[in-house]
Amino acid sequence: MTIVLVVATIASALLLALVLFSAYLCWRALHPRVIPLLKTYQIEVEHGRLDEKAYRAWPKEEVKIRSPLGYYLAATYFPQPDARHTLIYAHGHGYSRFGGIRLVPFFHRLGFNVLLFDQRGHGLSGGTTCTYGYFERHDLKALTTWALERLGPNGKVGTMGESLGAATCLLHAALDPRVSFVIADSPYARLEEVFQRVLQKDYHLPLFPFYPLTSVMCRIFGRFSPRQVAPVEVMPVLHAPVLIIHGSADDLIPLEAAQQLWHAAPEGQCLLHVVEGAGHVEAYTLNPAAYFERIETFLRSFNLIEPAPVGEAPPPPRRRRTAQKRHAESIAFSLANPAIVEPPHPAQTPPASGVLPSTPPEAPDKETSAPVKPRRGRPRKGAQILPGGDQAGGMP
Repeated sequence: MTIVLVVATIASALLLALVLFSAYLCWRALHPRVIPLLKTYQIEVEHGRLDEKAYRAWPKEEVKIRSPLGYYLAATYFPQPDARHTLIYAHGHGYSRFGGIRLVPFFHRLGFNVLLFDQRGHGLSGGTTCTYGYFERHDLKALTTWALERLGPNGKVGTMGESLGAATCLLHAALDPRVSFVIADSPYARLEEVFQRVLQKDYHLPLFPFYPLTSVMCRIFGRFSPRQVAPVEVMPVLHAPVLIIHGSADDLIPLEAAQQLWHAAPEGQCLLHVVEGAGHVEAYTLNPAAYFERIETFLRSFNLIEPAPVGEAPPPPRRRRTAQKRHAESIAFSLANPAIVEPPHPAQTPPASGVLPSTPPEAPDKETSAPVKPRRGRPRKGAQILPGGDQAGGMP
């Protein structure tokens, strides 16, 4: 009996340890380490993605939008005069709205207002847990309603997100047919695959029994299951065009996830852009110009913005000539055309018909009509004599 009691005690202790550790893993997933809002602002400035002077000059509104789940979402609205469209940006895991600040000038140029917001549990927004798109999609629906009310009739709203934000945008698009387009940068196809990869790679734990226990804890404390967060399952019902951007070297969410999403979408409805050598959410960092060009091409291909004007390319700008270069060209021209003389003064030119003009010609200006006295002395060594007696080059 003593041995049985000892074994039972050890087994109970191990089971309790497994449950407690799984609860800790779940708590870490639901309450990620969030970078403070001001710190994210400083990060964007340090990396050159935010010009503080330009940011202060942009017209903007700090707004709070109520979520249907009972808390408020903190956001910044950057209006563009006469814009008929609005882009809503959803940031990634642990960051803030300033992750999309680099998009403001680009989408302003395309005629969009821009709405940046803090996801639930991030920045200044309410909400106590991060559910990786499960509840966040309802927040995005409330933001879409707010943006459409500001636009009025015939307004269009598109969404763009990175990682967690990208998955949120895809899940929301299946829920809200008012969305005109989705741009998803580094989205995951199934959340459970991400959780399993983190358990194995970061914690070096076997999937069994830790993943099943962690999944149960998410149901208890987060009111959702990782299996319920699967953007790949809603791709077939999406009505809006989708652009997926993914790096070939992404080790957190492999390229296979983006390929699964692309294959699941209706034919011709989804475009996949793979950036060679880019890691997780690094496509913009590697080549910002190509990143924006791909987005603009996507929007124009689906007639979401006005097509680019077609016509002859403007001539290349002429290089500004310095005074020294203009002087050298003048010398070369004079040497090549020694017979060219100055035309007579217009007042001294007789009319072609031979009839004298009715009014006498104006007297030429005395200073300009005075003959130029030739320079005395021998020409400088090495100098070239130009028409009119001027010298060019030579030793001083």
